[in-house]
Amino acid sequence: MAPKSKHSAPGPFAGYAFQFERALLRLADNEAGGIVGIETCDDVVSRSPSGTIYEQDKHSIQPTGTPFGDTSNALWNTLMIWAESAANGSANPAISEFHLVTNRPVGAGLARTISEAKGIKAATTVFNTLKETAQSAPLAIQLLSERVFRVNEQLLLQLIQKISLYDQDSLSIGSALDDQLADKLRFPTWARNSSRQICNSLLGWIQRVCMDSWRRQEPAWIEQADFNDEYHTILESLRRQQWREKSENLIPVSKEEIAEKRAYAFVRQLQLIAIEESQITPAITDFIRYSSEMSRLLRQGAITTSHIEDFRNELVRRWRAIRDRIERLHASDSEENRGFRIYSTTTNDYLAPLGGIDTQHQYFTSGAYHRLAHEIEVGWHPRFEAMLETLLQETA
Repeated sequence: MAPKSKHSAPGPFAGYAFQFERALLRLADNEAGGIVGIETCDDVVSRSPSGTIYEQDKHSIQPTGTPFGDTSNALWNTLMIWAESAANGSANPAISEFHLVTNRPVGAGLARTISEAKGIKAATTVFNTLKETAQSAPLAIQLLSERVFRVNEQLLLQLIQKISLYDQDSLSIGSALDDQLADKLRFPTWARNSSRQICNSLLGWIQRVCMDSWRRQEPAWIEQADFNDEYHTILESLRRQQWREKSENLIPVSKEEIAEKRAYAFVRQLQLIAIEESQITPAITDFIRYSSEMSRLLRQGAITTSHIEDFRNELVRRWRAIRDRIERLHASDSEENRGFRIYSTTTNDYLAPLGGIDTQHQYFTSGAYHRLAHEIEVGWHPRFEAMLETLLQETA
């Protein structure tokens, strides 16, 4: 095992990462017009039209860590910062909340007692307990407490009532954080299985915004509108990835499936224009793969029935335009040749968009046209409807 370096950074790094997670949660929970700061006037600050939340975030990777102990620097330094901010007017307890946040469990003690003091009577009891605790605390804590108690007592009582503690038992961490963010950001159903990917992308963006600000010697404030824009950009990128059909080699087609489809109407349509047998099997596999992928996309929530309807309508519109042009420009050709020209022009070298996203594989568009041909929504022979009707009657 490699020796542990005295310069090891996991603890501090985890602490900074924890702040970014907290900032992400605040942005996910903020109101329109809000703004969130990291390492500005507190570890994390969330401002909105309805008020401000100040957070002191303490993360520990030690299994026995107690960040907000009764005589800890973390607790008393935080109280001093908040008390002086209230005194100088930079923080207004009347419209603010003050949160002590840690990933470690916090048992009975001063921090929890403060958090539970939500009335003037309870706040007064906490105020007296704070004074008693400070008297027997180490010198460094006594010095911090002196600065706390220089603040007007009524203001301190108001501040105490606005302090809340959030520890391991009341925080969402890891996968639980992903779930909480999915709820707060209202992930669409199709994106739920990608919550970790979305959260990691948002965390990376927050870190980049902060680094850019700090390199410019500016405070790291993130506008709610900018966060919302980035979230929707990430979602759209993910949607494009998930909406794309699979590569055809990932959709196996059995000989039995091909044999079963040979009696389908779209195959009869191809026979009407004398398509060679060597082209029938590829057409059937396109039909099967398209049907499989469209079903998967719909089942997974990547697309809706409205998207499918728009997709089909656009294919039919395009087919009509191609048919009308060829019928006009090649009227002297035989019906079979005109039909083949309509078929090949319609199904080859075209990738139809689905839900505003370009498809990637030819089989999908070709298969969609074969599905429409099977449903007699489109056809290739100039008299495909009448000829199909006759053919189906003969084979009935």
